[in-house]
Amino acid sequence: MLHFLFYARGIKGYKTVFKNNAAYIITTIDYLAKEIPFDNTCKIFNVTTQQYYRWKNKIKCTASVLNLCFKTHPCQLTIGECSIIKDAINEPANGRKKLSTILYSLMRMGKLFCSRSTFYKYAKLVSERIIKRKGKKPAEKLIATRIFEYIHIDTTLIPTIEDGTVRAVIIKDNCSKNILHKGIVENGNSKWIANLLHETFAMYKLLNQNELITIVSDGGSENKGEVTQWIESLDSDKIKKETARTKEFLYTNNEIESVFHIFKHEFLPNEKITNKEQVRKYLQEFQLYNNNERYPISLHGLTPQEVFDGSIPDKNRFKTEITQATKKRYEKNKKGRFCDVCSER
Repeated sequence: MLHFLFYARGIKGYKTVFKNNAAYIITTIDYLAKEIPFDNTCKIFNVTTQQYYRWKNKIKCTASVLNLCFKTHPCQLTIGECSIIKDAINEPANGRKKLSTILYSLMRMGKLFCSRSTFYKYAKLVSERIIKRKGKKPAEKLIATRIFEYIHIDTTLIPTIEDGTVRAVIIKDNCSKNILHKGIVENGNSKWIANLLHETFAMYKLLNQNELITIVSDGGSENKGEVTQWIESLDSDKIKKETARTKEFLYTNNEIESVFHIFKHEFLPNEKITNKEQVRKYLQEFQLYNNNERYPISLHGLTPQEVFDGSIPDKNRFKTEITQATKKRYEKNKKGRFCDVCSER
């Protein structure tokens, strides 16, 4: 075959012959280039170096998730790293977890180091589950600079088999993403919401705070009646209440609404909930899960509880490890022998 290709230049339509045997030619050039200068080797086959690289980049590597040769594209994740992502994404226990939580868990365990965008890219390629695209971010979102600067509160309805619809309440700190308190209220009456707020302030001794605390809620029962009366009775200029999405306060209450989404779609099991006591049990477990096992993107690899306890999020936390992993990945892929392009004959 090599002998035929070597003398094929005199045959009519030899370019088509060469094109159809591009993988064989590239492999041969790579082999001969060890003994003969690369440029001279290309000239033997009457192939320009530009044509050589164009052919080489078109050859698919079945060992690569991206179908790209590891030797010519050494910056892609290694086979081992792709396997780690695939195992983590398809692990049943991670089936409903956010990708950011899975990534930061892997980095904290030292199993994988890569950027978030790279992880998302490969996760979509190796995942056996459907990964939804993120929707547009809200135009106005609160970003606190300290603990207790903004406290979010909201309610949601949870259907049960025995007790009908149960109303659950969650109170959350904006800065740390920590769930401060949770509970079940008898109905939508503001009295029950006021009681939970009172318990929260007593639990964390917030009435002794010297900095402003803003309670953010929607226009429901958590924003009326006894809730308003309780706040006004505090007689403090350090505590105020704001209603989300109003002319006076443009910000959304998505911070707490996202928690209910996580509770229902990421944490709760698929089976139906039996009764009110089971809801109460799940809320307790969810608080521990959210505060100690989740890794929100904005916390850069810290849990809400760690930030609440004083740790400061650092977006460069894994920068050194990612840089080192990138270098090792490049060197390892350069030595790859997985396809017709990089395999030695």
